Amino acid sequence: MTYAAASSRRSRSIPTKALAATIGLALTLILAACTPTAAPTTSVAKRTLTVGATLEPASTDPWHDTAASIPQVLLYNVYETLVKVDSTGDIKPLLAQAWEVSPDRTTYTFHLNPAAKFASGAPVDAAAVVANINRLKTDAKITETLRAQLVVVAGAEATGTDQVQIKLTRPSLMWLYDMSSTLGMIRDPAFTGDPATASAGSGPYAVKSHTQGESVVLTNNTKYWGNPARFDEVTFRYSADPNPQVAAMLSGDLDVISNLQSPDALSQFADASQFTTTTGTTNGEVVLGLNHDNKALAKLGVRQALTMAVNRRDLIDTV
Repeated sequence: MTYAAASSRRSRSIPTKALAATIGLALTLILAACTPTAAPTTSVAKRTLTVGATLEPASTDPWHDTAASIPQVLLYNVYETLVKVDSTGDIKPLLAQAWEVSPDRTTYTFHLNPAAKFASGAPVDAAAVVANINRLKTDAKITETLRAQLVVVAGAEATGTDQVQIKLTRPSLMWLYDMSSTLGMIRDPAFTGDPATASAGSGPYAVKSHTQGESVVLTNNTKYWGNPARFDEVTFRYSADPNPQVAAMLSGDLDVISNLQSPDALSQFADASQFTTTTGTTNGEVVLGLNHDNKALAKLGVRQALTMAVNRRDLIDTV
């Protein structure tokens, strides 16, 4: 089971029930919008959120780095997709308001939201979606995961300003689900920067900075086309050791621990007047890979011995 604890200190400008997420899913900080009000007559304190996390992304480039920690920060927050997966696992509209599937299940027609815009102000139109599909299909350096997911895609065509058709080579039960994650992230086609250090999405946040070994900071996209984000700035603060995270949460330096790595510390957050704890499962998976370039692991007998040495019953019990 995955645990997360969230603080609701009144001295910070955060919701009464702070947000929490399980590992393997994006920590979506944007779903509940702030209601616009009349301009205040006095200055308003900056609304910030600090999230304690364990696995730091090596960069902010989800297309050339397989780290799950990248979409945990960027998915739906910075880069949006045609469709998204909600908290119950259902596929819902996002950039696409609706879609149809042909009777043979090989042609998907998406009707885009005409209000959708990138942070630059450019429209998220059919041409932008086609450009993203073509970019991925011609990029020789994308991850093997994305390359495998793209095999089923024959091509994309703009059939109207806000209507795009994506054709598959065969019916696929997984493709639409894949499009709700990294494969479906739509990047501004006009972007010429380095995606490893900058962002060009249509989400309510943009990447402000990434301090290696310390944090990733997102800043509010004030031109966001949808419901305004809750926060002006969100900081993902990383620590491989769970003990400092627990201490930081208890002292008030964190608002959320996205995935509590020390379940034995859960009792310290039992005060419901200060903390909200969420327990759940995850759709994520952990893969153990053996590097065949290693001299020892290049030998089939060694790899077979390692496989035989795994106590499968203990592994299942642990999971």
